[in-house]
Amino acid sequence: MCNWYGSFSITPEYTRTFKSEKIARALFCDAIDNDCCDTKCVSFKVQGSQVTDRVGNAFLAENFGLPTDYSSVVTIEPRIENFLADFNLYLGLDEWCEGLYFRIHAPVVYSRWDLGFCERIADEGTHNYEIGYFN
Repeated sequence: MCNWYGSFSITPEYTRTFKSEKIARALFCDAIDNDCCDTKCVSFKVQGSQVTDRVGNAFLAENFGLPTDYSSVVTIEPRIENFLADFNLYLGLDEWCEGLYFRIHAPVVYSRWDLGFCERIADEGTHNYEIGYFN
């Protein structure tokens, strides 16, 4: 071609997670508790070592600085949303020099991640740690 030519395009894209329970199970595999009433959410327990009916796969409350008789159920419903706009500009500059061109490719991405934590505290606990507990 003996003159200028070109093209410009914008390609939008939106994605969102639909099966959040699969993400939750991948993150908290062995701690999952089946007491969650909604099939789209996943829950696990956080319990202290002194809780009488402590579940074996519960997270230990002491690891989070909570009392030894603390008990709660944490529900998570992860959600990931992405918006992408792909900008593409191509200019053929054959008028100046044969085979010369200018190109810009610029994707712009916005991503939002939310684990959707919700905690129901069953017992806030009152027992302090024994002296030397963390030694």
